[in-house]
Amino acid sequence: MKRTRSAFAAAVSAAVLLVAPAAAAEPPSPSPGEFGPLFNCATYPTNQSMPRSQALIRAQSWIDARVPYSQSACHANQYGSYRTDCSGMVSMAWGLRQSYTTSDIHLVSHTIARADLQPGDALNKPGSHMGLFVGWADAAKTRPIVREHTGPTGTPPEQNVWSVERANTFTPIRYDNIAADGGIVRHRLRTADGGWTPYGELGITSVSHTAIAAAPDLTHALVITGGQIQHRVRRSDGSWTGWAAIGTPGTATGVTAATDDGGNLQVAAIADGQTVHRIRYTDGTWSNWGSIGLAGGTFTAIGAAIDKTRKQFHLTGVFNGQAHHRVRQVDGSWTPWALLANTGTASAVTAAIDPSGNVHVAATINGQPYHRLGNPTTGQWTGWGPVGEAAGNFTQLAASADPKTATLHLTAIYNNQIHHRLRRTDGTWTPWGHVGNPGNANALSTATDPSQNLHVITAS
Repeated sequence: MKRTRSAFAAAVSAAVLLVAPAAAAEPPSPSPGEFGPLFNCATYPTNQSMPRSQALIRAQSWIDARVPYSQSACHANQYGSYRTDCSGMVSMAWGLRQSYTTSDIHLVSHTIARADLQPGDALNKPGSHMGLFVGWADAAKTRPIVREHTGPTGTPPEQNVWSVERANTFTPIRYDNIAADGGIVRHRLRTADGGWTPYGELGITSVSHTAIAAAPDLTHALVITGGQIQHRVRRSDGSWTGWAAIGTPGTATGVTAATDDGGNLQVAAIADGQTVHRIRYTDGTWSNWGSIGLAGGTFTAIGAAIDKTRKQFHLTGVFNGQAHHRVRQVDGSWTPWALLANTGTASAVTAAIDPSGNVHVAATINGQPYHRLGNPTTGQWTGWGPVGEAAGNFTQLAASADPKTATLHLTAIYNNQIHHRLRRTDGTWTPWGHVGNPGNANALSTATDPSQNLHVITAS
């Protein structure tokens, strides 16, 4: 398999900083056929092709949900139903057709060199234990960071750093259907009359995340490739500048952006699992990166919007499976993180602000999209309301408000395809419409410019 330097959506996060003791040995995994169908949990038609970043996100979902360890129970979420032990967790992360064990995982994987381990691979000791490889805690590549379900019964899964001695007793393995992250970045417009322009390629590949922000005379595009953020500008005549790195402080696993009323670009990113912020001024210069403040968990998604009347930068983020919100005031200070409590596990989040200053937040909860509205005057929020289920799991959401009509554009990826719908000002929604992306989409962002054109940037 060709190896690429891609950015991973759930990436090494804060794990490089994590110094946790080696996990205790797990009770031996069951042998193939030792348990009946109950303990195999669900069975699916095929073993999925699984992007590395998605495998990490799936494993994190069990950590966020604090799934209790058991060799005789199943846990079901948006990724399926799998046995709640070490090999069941890896089976879920890889999207396998059933819950394999440490003794038969070789049927869907192969041994690799220790130095070749990449995020989304695994470490296995047949008849004993296995864990999903996240990254290395040291430059010498001797102490792996692992997401694992270690037991005993009732304990939740964890992310740990293994000692050299422990790691050396495990065999590095790679899922046969593991897939590289990222793709070709493309851009298209939905014009004010509802028509769509063709996709145009933007000349960069191996992209895992995208962001876009519109100003009166130009549009900013940002992508993550190789864990670093690249930026370019679309001029009013439709031509583009070249890509330029903006010096990400750490490994980037999320990026979002919005422009203020003066045309300055505010960028927020997830770097090493926590959020950072910087500004690109209209003269092309950049402020330094600044920490937005640590949170009690690793961020897995972020989304931002600017209230141009109140000059406030609204940031939404997901950590510990819950959506949160905070605001950067005009003086540069930040409000505390506030929980936007969602029932279920949130895995994607996006934000938009309409001309009245209402804050629209949409999130995927247990794989389906939900929406809520914040009042800028009272600070009160409506409850989460379903946007309308579709036949598939939603993996990305992007919201953007029309600057004149206050209509909300919601664009989403489900079943690797891009779909779009509108929320009218009376709160009703149009049906989902397929946008027709080339290939399988893995990243998505949108922005609406002052001419009411919706810009869509995607990687597939």
